[in-house]
Amino acid sequence: MSGNTTTVVGNLTRDPEVKYTKNGKAYCRFSVAHNHRWRNNQTQEWDEKVSFVDAIAWGSTAENLADSLGKGDRVIVLGRLDLEQWETDQGEKRSKLAIVAEAVAADLQFATVEATKNESGGSSSRPSRSSGGGTSARRASRRQEPEDEYGEDEEPF
Repeated sequence: MSGNTTTVVGNLTRDPEVKYTKNGKAYCRFSVAHNHRWRNNQTQEWDEKVSFVDAIAWGSTAENLADSLGKGDRVIVLGRLDLEQWETDQGEKRSKLAIVAEAVAADLQFATVEATKNESGGSSSRPSRSSGGGTSARRASRRQEPEDEYGEDEEPF
């Protein structure tokens, strides 16, 4: 792990969706809402601020994330900060910080999990946490065809 490692704890804002680059590399963009609460010394009432942190996971981490966790689940994301830069159709330059996730896990303070070790290099065959469907059904509903906008050596940033 590099020197700019960061950790974010919060709730997934939507169900993770696995997508693929042209060369078949899996990735999953997701967002985590982090709530910060404090007592206002003047009013003695609780104040709250919500920060939304964008993240991306690659490979088996992306596939396992989509298979295992869903909107509202409390997660711990460990990764490196990366500056995403792009230009709008009007030529305006934009940028934002995002986390490139090295690890994503359920926060065990708020949930229990059953860990199943995957075969090396592949996704698991365990049933998903959702009712009415197994892993393949959950993954199939979240996978999309490879996107044309990224080249073989490009990351979707």
